[in-house]
Amino acid sequence: MYIMYADEADQDGSKEYLIFAAVFIPANNAINIHRGMEKIRANLKLDKSTEFKFSPGKLPKGISRQDHAEAKSEVLRVRTHSQ
Repeated sequence: MYIMYADEADQDGSKEYLIFAAVFIPANNAINIHRGMEKIRANLKLDKSTEFKFSPGKLPKGISRQDHAEAKSEVLRVRTHSQ
């Protein structure tokens, strides 16, 4: 079984197009990805209710652009095997 994560690119209703992407992950890898994301969020001191988006226009309060960019790079390195 696979889990699909899908997102659209910053839609605010003003654009005439929609960019949509999906990533499929084997369900048995989801917990390791979740744990990796929890570590990244903890390093940024983000609570569970704070959005962590890739868009630099959606910087969480108190997070610098540099820290945000580094955290996004960490997200891309999250492994699906045990960490």
